[in-house]
Amino acid sequence: MKYKIFLVEDDKHFAYVLKSFLTTKGYDVDWYENGEIALEKYKNNPFYHLMLVDIMMPKKDGITLVKEIRTINPSIPIIFITAKSQNEDILTGYEVGADDYVIKPFSVDILLARMQVLLNRVYPQSNITKLEAGNSILDVNRNVLILNNKEEIKLSPIELEILKILFQNINNITTKNELLMHLYGDVDYFKSRTLDVYIAKVRKWIKQDSHLELISLPRQGYKLIEIGV
Repeated sequence: MKYKIFLVEDDKHFAYVLKSFLTTKGYDVDWYENGEIALEKYKNNPFYHLMLVDIMMPKKDGITLVKEIRTINPSIPIIFITAKSQNEDILTGYEVGADDYVIKPFSVDILLARMQVLLNRVYPQSNITKLEAGNSILDVNRNVLILNNKEEIKLSPIELEILKILFQNINNITTKNELLMHLYGDVDYFKSRTLDVYIAKVRKWIKQDSHLELISLPRQGYKLIEIGV
């Protein structure tokens, strides 16, 4: 598969170099120089596999752009490319829906590795299509959690992966580090904080299924339990 990449970056020289490099690696890259243009282009053609978005841009910054993109497509993988390294900025990026970030200057090999982790997650080569637990079904192909065989919840790539791991490991402990390594390929403070946010969302959904409970085990991890099944 030739992946289509949506690149938003106001530094023309940097964007040209990055686009050229990714093209040599087999990616099909479209580049837009500010968030305002990017949003209009995406609305007209949302068929991309992954987004690379700078934070500091004129007209519409990356944070605002990603908020708006997430209302259109909650599932597309998004990586922030940023010169900002303050804790609050990184956490804000995750909170608005980014899946990962890289801080300039960075190694292109690191960026490629992180892109591939996300692409493999969203477009897996696995034969698993559905997982069941309690009264709920995880539809992997559609990125949907079906609660009590009726309510459908559209999932982001991170949410889908968390639920896949929990469903596959039903009634067993999944450590926090196992989740972090699977989701991000490393363990750090920011990703740990972000995982806490996602777990809270997942737990809220799970509570709607009377035959499931997601519990947290201090210094161990999480366990998805089937009740009365």
